[in-house]
Amino acid sequence: MFFLRRKLQQRRLDNRRDGRGLWHRFRAAGGVKSTLLGLFFLAVVVALDCWPVEPLTYQAGQYISQDLYARVDYQVESPVLTARQRDLEAKKSPAALRFDEAALAAVIDQYRRLPGAIGQTTQPAQLPDTLRQSYDLQEASQLAGLAQWAQPDKSQQYQAQLEQLRQGLLARQVVSQLDFSKAFAKDTPNVRVLSGPLAGLTPKSRLLANTQSNELAAYVRAALGGVDASIRAIFEKNLLHLLADEGLAFYSYDEEAAQAAEDAARRAVKALQEPRRRGSVLAESNQQTGLSAEDIRRLAAEHQAFLRERDRLYPRWELYEMAGRASLLLGLVLLLGLYVQKFRPRLLLSRLLALDIAGILVLSLLLSKLAVIWLNQNPYLVVFGLFLAACALTIAVDQRFAFAVSSALVVLTALQCRLSLPTLLAVWSAPAVAVFMLNDIRTRSKLIETGAVTAAAAFLAVLAVEISRGTPLRFCLADGGYATGAALAAGFFTQGVLPLIERLFGAATSMTLLEWCDANKPLLKRLALEAPGTYNHSLLLGVMCEAAAESIGANGLVARVGAYYHDIGKLNKPDYFVENQVGPISMSRHARLSPAMSLLVIKGHVKDGLELARQYGLPRLLREFIATHHGTTLVEYFFHAAQEQARQEDLRMPEEVEFRHAGPKPRSREAAILMLGDAAESSVRAMTEPSAGRIEAQINKVITARLMDGQLDDCELTLREVREIENSLVKSLVGIYHGRIIYPSNRGEAYAPPPKIAPN
Repeated sequence: MFFLRRKLQQRRLDNRRDGRGLWHRFRAAGGVKSTLLGLFFLAVVVALDCWPVEPLTYQAGQYISQDLYARVDYQVESPVLTARQRDLEAKKSPAALRFDEAALAAVIDQYRRLPGAIGQTTQPAQLPDTLRQSYDLQEASQLAGLAQWAQPDKSQQYQAQLEQLRQGLLARQVVSQLDFSKAFAKDTPNVRVLSGPLAGLTPKSRLLANTQSNELAAYVRAALGGVDASIRAIFEKNLLHLLADEGLAFYSYDEEAAQAAEDAARRAVKALQEPRRRGSVLAESNQQTGLSAEDIRRLAAEHQAFLRERDRLYPRWELYEMAGRASLLLGLVLLLGLYVQKFRPRLLLSRLLALDIAGILVLSLLLSKLAVIWLNQNPYLVVFGLFLAACALTIAVDQRFAFAVSSALVVLTALQCRLSLPTLLAVWSAPAVAVFMLNDIRTRSKLIETGAVTAAAAFLAVLAVEISRGTPLRFCLADGGYATGAALAAGFFTQGVLPLIERLFGAATSMTLLEWCDANKPLLKRLALEAPGTYNHSLLLGVMCEAAAESIGANGLVARVGAYYHDIGKLNKPDYFVENQVGPISMSRHARLSPAMSLLVIKGHVKDGLELARQYGLPRLLREFIATHHGTTLVEYFFHAAQEQARQEDLRMPEEVEFRHAGPKPRSREAAILMLGDAAESSVRAMTEPSAGRIEAQINKVITARLMDGQLDDCELTLREVREIENSLVKSLVGIYHGRIIYPSNRGEAYAPPPKIAPN
């Protein structure tokens, strides 16, 4: 094996000498940035998967086939004990009383006006009935005793007595019998006065119901202790009448404040825990309702206790488990990257597209994680994110790529949502059906139809999987309903964000392409009016390219629309191109230009076309046709003209590289078909006497030249497909440039009969 080692060493030396070392080739292929993107994607996937590391995977309403038992001793919240304790604390909250300032002020004000109301009246019969009855004025001496306080020299003394009466009435909180009962129903020795001069906590012993006659009488007498004896009896009778008979109260029970205090007391009580032993039943298998909210609460409490116990016994178990899961995810992401590098290497060069694809995968994983783990919903809701990602990948790249990447996404989703293998198989049906349904989006209802078919497929898959596990039918139908609803919702949602998906990935669906086929589009209308020759050439080329693309199984609509717009750059200088020229060839504008200047005009129509495409919002998919329809081919006419000029003027002979288009070369099959069709149509149009044999030979010559020039090196066309394209172009151009007979006229011109065709 020594000679092999020497050869390998020599090859490494040659590569280093030529600047083609391993690192150089890796960096030239976009390996550095692709690796960074892969590492970023892996980090996001690991973070989503391990947050949390050990989630609770049960949902309310879920069917379990057997009873679940506690793995460790744990404590669970007891709603009964908690409610009982909260009720006790609510009863301990003090009653709330509000002082009625207006009621007390009305009584004092009534007494203040009383001497003036008596005036000079000496006989009780002369008083109004209401006044006489309210104060029980039956004797003239009573009137005289009241009237004396109306004199100016006694007015100030009378006001002082009333103020003492007011202070005496505040000695206790007089309430109604109902409010008194409410206050004493509280299991607390105090009440809370919310307003007034005695605001704050006060003992219940100071409460006085206006129905307690003995205590009420003592209270009134005490309040009237500073009032003169001449009027004390009058005021005492009146106060007792107001309080006992008319139900006057100076304080009232505040229901809203009391309820707020009770609520605050209840909130202050934390949930009481009830101890449970290891081996106790957490949840019983229920054929009717599945797991209840109470079951989920017990399962969550036991799960947290189990994690704490594992933290105590194995302090680093989370790192250990995370390392294992990260290794699994690394393998999956690595396989996904190798698949892309093997079958779609150009995605690694288009970093923006690769970033968009990674973003849609992360979005799908995030939606699934949110629904199943963080919101603890039905696991079949992951169908929504998987359907969305499958549709976006199919639109952005193709069905084959979307199917492979969606399958990997299903596995990643199953890992992060902790789905079982049967569940994985059920949800995998959704992206698989969506990918195969989205071969072409030509109508606005296509995505909705795809969502409906996917919903039906997902429902049947879920039904089959759950029945195979022995799940009762009602639970199977419920799970199938979740999958169906997620698929239908995803179909409508994807339909709504379809323009955003197309713009994000630079793709264009058939529906969008059909819209760009409209002759009323501004670019096509300008092309028809300002460059009619180029417009007709583009329409003819569109028909040819569509037929050629369909002959090899490529996208004929993309090829046709690309042909419509490939020469829009000629709008800036239409007269410099022969198809738009009016008059003989000798009158061409290029006759007054040097070959170098003419070359700039010819090459400039590609750059101008790309600028117009950006200005008018042409999809990125169609811009490739503008940039690559000439590839890096040689502008032969002006190259030979420049050579002839150099010979005549004894100048430096031009190099071929100076007269080549800037490129790039076609990368898609449709763009390559456009290049071949454009060159073939132009060369056949220039023939003086086209015939079927000469057209076939000319097309073969043109395609061979492009093939030998390396213009098809970057696309995925095979030699068999090139041959099929050539046959399709020959058929189209022979049909267009077929020979015609001379029709007779009324001027006596010779009539040439049609040629006779010998029978086969």
